[in-house]
Amino acid sequence: MINNKKINLLISLICLTLFLFPTFTSAHAYIVKSNPSDNEILKQSPKKIFIQFDETIQSVNNSIQVYNDKGKRVDQKNGHVNAKNSTILECGLNSKLPNGTYRIQWKAVSNDGHPVQGVIPFQIGSDSAVQDGTAIEAKSEGYTPQSDLIIIRWLQYFSNASYIGALFFLLLILQKDLVQNGYVKKAFKKILNYSLLLLFLSIIVSLPLMASIE
Repeated sequence: MINNKKINLLISLICLTLFLFPTFTSAHAYIVKSNPSDNEILKQSPKKIFIQFDETIQSVNNSIQVYNDKGKRVDQKNGHVNAKNSTILECGLNSKLPNGTYRIQWKAVSNDGHPVQGVIPFQIGSDSAVQDGTAIEAKSEGYTPQSDLIIIRWLQYFSNASYIGALFFLLLILQKDLVQNGYVKKAFKKILNYSLLLLFLSIIVSLPLMASIE
């Protein structure tokens, strides 16, 4: 029978590893939906606007602002991440906005630390027209992972997997007499030490890159 103390120790070590050492997802946040949507024509002014992303966004270093076609800001300057759903960035609008063309300028930092930003145009009143005869183009931009970041992520994944795998094998798979074997203990100690060293180096190397992305 597997020792319960070993199971608890393994779970604790796994949780500690996951919380102490950051991991990175494959890309930055993308917009799932927004209200208003790109170039949507509204009959009347909405009370608030929101943008929902495909992943949680950080509650700091974000902004959402609305401007009219003259460049005047018309939101209530209360942009924030929704308290109940951290994938939503929202803000209130001034009441009874006149017919015209408007644009939402937004910026957010995805949960993996990548900043993204963009513009969402919309229109109030079907009879309104853009003064210069051209529509505002919707756009979204952000950092796309390059080879350097991909390599760093794989190093972190590999070192995490090696560390947790070695612990799992040592604590739950190996027989007690083998665990006490000096050669086995020395081999697993090397694996654990090298895994932690590789993880530490990958984190140190990633810091300048993450700073430049930000």
